[in-house]
Amino acid sequence: MIMAQRSRIADAASRKTDTDGQMRRRGSARQRLERAAFMLPWLCSFLAGCDGGDDASVAQKPRAPKELVPESVLIVGADTVAATALMKSRPTATVASFRISKAPTSVAQYRQCMELGGCQTPAWDRGMCLQSRTGIDGPTLAQLSADAGPNGSDLAQTTPVTCVSPKQAKAYCAWVGGRLPAPEEWLLAVRGRDMHRFAWGDDPLTCERHWRIAFDGTRAGACCGGECSSLAEQRVQKSDLPAPASGLAQVLWTMSELVAAGERAVLHSCPSSVAGCVVRGLVPAAIDSIVSISNLETTNPTLVDSANLAQEPASFRCVWEEAS
Repeated sequence: MIMAQRSRIADAASRKTDTDGQMRRRGSARQRLERAAFMLPWLCSFLAGCDGGDDASVAQKPRAPKELVPESVLIVGADTVAATALMKSRPTATVASFRISKAPTSVAQYRQCMELGGCQTPAWDRGMCLQSRTGIDGPTLAQLSADAGPNGSDLAQTTPVTCVSPKQAKAYCAWVGGRLPAPEEWLLAVRGRDMHRFAWGDDPLTCERHWRIAFDGTRAGACCGGECSSLAEQRVQKSDLPAPASGLAQVLWTMSELVAAGERAVLHSCPSSVAGCVVRGLVPAAIDSIVSISNLETTNPTLVDSANLAQEPASFRCVWEEAS
């Protein structure tokens, strides 16, 4: 009996030793996993190559050199009317101070982002973004290719890049350390705290205030100083056209400008459920509506918001948080 008891005790001790060894091995494996998880973000940042989905890949791409960050202007925070004249509701939004690109992202700036691996070729290629369209109301990067002639490089510096999807615009802004502006930020920067139809106020559209007075280039008087279809019209920015009090340039020189949708947005017409929105007008330069773009644009680029608009050659700016 004594021998049997000793045998049972020995078996129990052996089992306990095996269990302790397994627990130590599991603990060691767990510690290795925890160390790997801790090191992974640093390793991804160092290699700039990990892909953890759309948001992660944007965040981990290499940032633009400091000299390639666009020039910006400071917008002091204030309460602003987050609406346009054609909207029924008039919500007021409190906007914190921020910086915004002085001019829309140019063809040259976006091309630099592509060459350094931060951006992709503009995705929109239907509707008004068909490759066959010419002028500012078409795909500008495709028109101003590297072999666009002696004036191509100069025009690329000043012509806004168009036909970029909201996702691609966000990627560029992340590359330069910023983000797309929320609708209320864009409105405050362009027209100030109060509601006006144009960046310069409510005075009517004239050639002295904007480079053209109609979207349709076939109409007499549609453009100021030349053909609407020519990208050379962008040279008109060198003249003394009025600018918003904030100092922004080229406001709505394209048919529309992209703004972000998300938790910052307060407009019902630009909810967090959509990929992005555009500010557009019934006439050039008018701030008449803010239209949502469907999330379906990633799977079917011809599907857009409830207004069933075709893809527009929109331009975009970036904003940066102002340190408090």
